[in-house]
Amino acid sequence: MVVTGAPALGCPARPTDGPRAVEGPALLAGVGALIKALLERGDEAPAAALLRQATLAVQLQLGQAVHALVQATAQECALSQAPPPRASDSLGPVRGLCAAFATFQARAGRLAQALSPLQRHMCSGRCEGVAELCLRVWSEVLLRSKASGWGEAFQEAVAAASARSGPEHALRHTDVLRQVAATLRAVDAADPYTAAGLQSPLYRDLFEEPFVAASLGHFRSQASVLAASSVPDYLSTVSRALQQEAALLQDAAFDGGTWRRWEPLLLQVLIDDQRERLLGGAASLLRPAAGDRVHAGAIRQLYHFATHDPALTARMQAAILGALRQEAEALFAAADPGAGNSIIPALCQLQVDYTEISNCCPQFREALGQSFVSLLHQAPGREHLVINQLCRYIHEKAITGPDAADGAAEAAAAPVLALFGVLQSKDHFQAVHSLGLGRRLTVHGALAPVDRAVLEGLRRAMGAGYVQRLERMGRDIAASADLTAAWAKAQGIKAEVEVQFRVLTTVAWPQLQSDTDPPALPPPLKAPVDAFVEFYEKRHQGRRLSWRFLEGTGVLAARLGPGYELTVSTPQLLLLLCLDEGPASVEELQRRVNVGRPGLIAALGPLMGAQHWPRLLHSPGGHTDAAGLQGTDRVAIDDAFHPAARRVCFCPLQAEALADAAPGATSATSLSAGRAYQLEAAIVRVMKAERVIMLEELVLRVTNQVQGHFVPAPADVRRCIDRLVERGILAPHQADRERYHYVG
Repeated sequence: MVVTGAPALGCPARPTDGPRAVEGPALLAGVGALIKALLERGDEAPAAALLRQATLAVQLQLGQAVHALVQATAQECALSQAPPPRASDSLGPVRGLCAAFATFQARAGRLAQALSPLQRHMCSGRCEGVAELCLRVWSEVLLRSKASGWGEAFQEAVAAASARSGPEHALRHTDVLRQVAATLRAVDAADPYTAAGLQSPLYRDLFEEPFVAASLGHFRSQASVLAASSVPDYLSTVSRALQQEAALLQDAAFDGGTWRRWEPLLLQVLIDDQRERLLGGAASLLRPAAGDRVHAGAIRQLYHFATHDPALTARMQAAILGALRQEAEALFAAADPGAGNSIIPALCQLQVDYTEISNCCPQFREALGQSFVSLLHQAPGREHLVINQLCRYIHEKAITGPDAADGAAEAAAAPVLALFGVLQSKDHFQAVHSLGLGRRLTVHGALAPVDRAVLEGLRRAMGAGYVQRLERMGRDIAASADLTAAWAKAQGIKAEVEVQFRVLTTVAWPQLQSDTDPPALPPPLKAPVDAFVEFYEKRHQGRRLSWRFLEGTGVLAARLGPGYELTVSTPQLLLLLCLDEGPASVEELQRRVNVGRPGLIAALGPLMGAQHWPRLLHSPGGHTDAAGLQGTDRVAIDDAFHPAARRVCFCPLQAEALADAAPGATSATSLSAGRAYQLEAAIVRVMKAERVIMLEELVLRVTNQVQGHFVPAPADVRRCIDRLVERGILAPHQADRERYHYVG
């Protein structure tokens, strides 16, 4: 009950015989007046001094009574609030009640401070604290009681304040939501029954649930309106909406758990309910528009939205992998083995797409990597097609590509090295690439910037042993220039023609064999060749030179029209020197040059205007194709030769002319022999280390050692083991034929 007839608050007069403790009835009356004053008017009179004058025994006796006084007074203050109006706007009354609660909360805090001497005794008697008791009574009387009507008023106010407006869908009344959230969170924090889980929090019942219900209705309507937009636009709108919702909830001082519960519901409305359309449009995110590539932002957004649902994540991964595989299959289906580098730019871009999608979707990285590797190896001969066209691509970039400035060469080599990383037959690539590199070195006399960048990348990826022979080829060319300069200085006289010799070692250039039927050199060329042989044999005793004249090139000064500089191969050079004396028949040219008919036709083709070359030679009989010439047909220099450029190259250095020189020159037999040697060496290394090993483990260890260069078939490894057994290096165990030991 509330004490209404208490005397005015203040300290009682002290008797002259010294201080005397305040007795129980007087103290209780003073405390009652203090409680009522602080909760109703906030009057902080000094009556709290009564508590300090009470004896400990009196304080213990007053604990329960003061608790009852606080509870009754708090209930009376709550009932004094005006009930919410019916069928009217609830925002105003809720604002007023929240403001009244803030005032009441402050006064309850001051009351708890004034009653602090009794507070510990009240708590020791298992009574609530003063401030917590006041707030709990307030919530029970006004918010949890259905008769008061304030609970429904709060729900209506939250729903009204949650309505969106404007193009950014901002909350209309953030201030109301902030006040309501703060009020309900303070009430729940002071309620011991809510903290113990014995009753649901008012924050969730009166604030979070109406907010979520009102917001879900808004976003459902927005999802249906945006359904006609494209998938990237829709995902961008959803991402922006989520960011705005998170910012609004933070601005409105929502509880941290609200966003964790609200975000999945929002994603369910905006993403899960639209999953069929979004997954159906996943392929369009890979090629959003003409000229564009992967829509990385949209894929990242869709992946972020899908990670909350494992089933949706799996379907997204399957959709992306299917779209990429379909594009790759179409790319290989349209590939022409003789079409130069047509497939390489598209394949490099496809690998870039795989990498970009992997960066957007970390969970897909392993599956995407395996998918791209399987694309190159699932069909027979597909990897060899990629290797051959990749080497043509390098050849084209090395001839017409960028210089070494500003990292342009490294940029041109980057896609090559990226594709090289997924190749299994790296030894095949090494063999084919060495042919094209040798062709360029013998013609240009130095490594092109792109070739140098490719070699550096291969060294980083595979080690120095992989590029040792390729680098030796470059050193041979550099040494040849020094050797030619030393020979010219030793001659002491200027030769009739300027000659540059290439001295190549058979270790680094196994693809070069000496000419079985060397061409007949005219005296201006034969004299410097004989002089160089004499000079070389004196300088390097014990070495033997084998000539490869058909691999050489020459530069001619043609006195036709304004004059031209012609770069030709050695057979073409000999043909032009013969025709400079006058027209000649095909039989005569073949006899004088001393080359077979296939070599003669290959040399005449560019000179007679094949493909893109200007026509320097013509046949008076009317033949325009070198392949159609007969033995008696005559060939002559065309006086009408007037190309636009003053320098013309007839030497087949372009990528399309490399088809018969580089990829096709590496036979499967030579490649298999090289692999067998590597397999046998790996077997011997393993057996020396283990001495005795099971066959299955031996095959696995050997495969792991050589898979950096190629992936052998288990049958190939077993055949190499059998050959080593026949040679007495290995021997099977007598009791167990699956166990081998090293003999040496």
